[in-house]
Amino acid sequence: FLIGATVGRGEATAGKAAESNGLIAIKQKDNGSFAAEFAWKSQKATCSFGSPLAYRGYAYFVTSSGVLFCLDLATGEEQYNERIADSIWATPIAVGDRIYFFGKTGKVSVVAAGPKFQLLAENVTWEVKAPAEPPAAGGARSFGGPTLYAGIVAKDQFLLRRGDKLFCVAKP
Repeated sequence: FLIGATVGRGEATAGKAAESNGLIAIKQKDNGSFAAEFAWKSQKATCSFGSPLAYRGYAYFVTSSGVLFCLDLATGEEQYNERIADSIWATPIAVGDRIYFFGKTGKVSVVAAGPKFQLLAENVTWEVKAPAEPPAAGGARSFGGPTLYAGIVAKDQFLLRRGDKLFCVAKP
C-alpha cells in the first residue's frame, strides 16, 4: 500500500511530511489477523493532491512545487528527483513505457517509466490566460475553473476533467 501526503500549508510539522510517505506492507499473522507496518519510509518525497503511483517496480511522487521523485518500490531508495512542468492534482497514469503527469494548469509531462529520468514530452491542454478579475478580498478561491483535477484512460484516449470542462485527447 503506497502512501503519499503533502507538506500542508505552513504547519510547524511540514518538514516531517515525508516520514508519513512510503510503502506499507500488510501481512497476515499466524492467528489469521492482519498487521500493517512500513516496509520503508520516504526520506524526501511528498505528494501534492495527486496520489503517488507504483509502476514496474518504482514509486513516483510529485511535490506541490512540481518535483518528481522516483523511488525503488522494494527498498524506497531514491532513483532521481527532477522538476516537471507543474504540480499535479490528478493521479498520474502509466501506459506502456510512459507515465503521464497531468499538471494542475493543463501542462502534461510525459516521462519514461524506470529509474532514469527521461522527459519524453511536455504538452499544453489549454492556453493559460491571466484572470479577468483579481481574486476576491481575503484570498477566497474558486474550485471550479481552469484546474485539472482528474484524468482517466478510456480505450485509446484520455479524458481530462477540469473544474469547468471535460477534454478528450485522442489520436486524429
